[in-house]
Amino acid sequence: MFKAIGKYLRSFFTKEEVLPEQIDVIFESVDIDRAVKTLKIKENAKEDGENETPDSNETNEGSTEMKINQFIATETSQRKQQFIENILSYDKGISESDINLVYEEGKNLGTLTKHEIESIVQEEKNSLVDSKDKLKDLKKDFNTFKTNNKLKHVPDYPESYQLYIAFLLAILLGETILNGIYFA
Repeated sequence: MFKAIGKYLRSFFTKEEVLPEQIDVIFESVDIDRAVKTLKIKENAKEDGENETPDSNETNEGSTEMKINQFIATETSQRKQQFIENILSYDKGISESDINLVYEEGKNLGTLTKHEIESIVQEEKNSLVDSKDKLKDLKKDFNTFKTNNKLKHVPDYPESYQLYIAFLLAILLGETILNGIYFA
C-alpha cells in the first residue's frame, strides 16, 4: 500500500511544471516563421514598397501591421485558452483521483495496523494455550501408558550424546541398506 501511495505521489509531483516567470513567455511566444508565411509579410512588403514608400515620420499602422497585431493577439488568446484548459484538466485529474480517500487510508493505517497486530498476538496466545492443553493431555497419556505397562525407567538421551546416537543410527541404516542390496 505504501508503494502505491509513493508511486502516485511521485508521479504527481514530478510532472513537468511551468514556472510563473515562464507563463508570460508562453503567452507571448509566437512562431515567427509561421506568421511570416501565413500573413505573406514579405510579399505584402514588396507590394507596398513597389506601390509607394511611406513617409519617414508616419506613425499610423497600415493593413500589414494590423494583420500582424491581430495575428499575435489571436495566437496569444489561443495559447491562453489552451493554458487555462490544461490547468482545468490538471485540476479535474486531481479531483477525480480523490486524494482525500488516499489521505484517509493513510490516516487510518496506524489503527488498522494496530488492530492487525493485536489480532496476531491474540491468535498466538490462543495457539499457546492450545499447545499447553495438548502437552497436558500427552503427559496424562504417557503417565497412563507407564502405569499400564508397569514402566519404572524411561530412557533419557542427554543432548551431549545426540551426535553419537545419530552417528550410530547412520551406521545402522547403512548396514541395513548394504544387507538389503547383498541379499536381494
